[in-house]
Amino acid sequence: MGRWSQEDCMQLATLRLLDPAKAFYNANLDLHAADLTWEGFKVAFRERFRDVRPDQFYFSKLQTAKQGKNEDPQDFADRCRGLAQKVMGRDSDPIAQRIHRENAERMCLASFVGGLQGTVGRHTRIANPQSMQQALTIALAATEAIRQEKGSEIFLAKTPEEHSVHDSRADTRRNRFSKSTPMKPRKGPEIRCYECDGRGHYARECPTRSKRESKPQDPPRNKDTSKRSIQPSRARNRPGSTKDPDTKKGTRDQGNE
Repeated sequence: MGRWSQEDCMQLATLRLLDPAKAFYNANLDLHAADLTWEGFKVAFRERFRDVRPDQFYFSKLQTAKQGKNEDPQDFADRCRGLAQKVMGRDSDPIAQRIHRENAERMCLASFVGGLQGTVGRHTRIANPQSMQQALTIALAATEAIRQEKGSEIFLAKTPEEHSVHDSRADTRRNRFSKSTPMKPRKGPEIRCYECDGRGHYARECPTRSKRESKPQDPPRNKDTSKRSIQPSRARNRPGSTKDPDTKKGTRDQGNE
């Protein structure tokens, strides 16, 4: 644009105006004057869109800056640098200006490291970077590592079809061994009967046991009282009792006479 005329510069700038600037241009009659210069055109727009907010506003924004949910660390770093530039002091002395720049860099680093969220922020704070470029490098490396881990998990994860097949197999296995489904008794030579010491059946299914249970049992035998030995009376066994039963009978008859 160095060789362009002032009319060409103003015409090109007018064509590239956006909604707020275009509305300001259409409402301001001084910008349509025939004697308007290119410098006057720039001053009018600079005064209209000049930031009138104080430095304290940007200082507060810098101190409370937080990384957005889907904001990249590079974009967040650029936002912190822009806020730091607005709060940085201006001085004509080169040494004083260098001090202002260093203070702004330290504030930008503290806000960037403190505003990083999630695992990336924890890794960056643990690394304790000493410069803004070092902090940004660590944050980008941690972000890329997390992205690769998520990609590996997605690659190794089962597809919905595999999940459905696995669930159907698990349901079939669960129904097979559920309590509501009766289990069939096993048959085979490995089963041993503890009733007849045979093979191929359990003791409760043993044929010899069923035959023995179906056979009528013998009635209980009556005790023969005739073969019972007569026990001598206690009187006979008493010591000192030597009288005969016949002697007792004869004595009783004499008493009656």
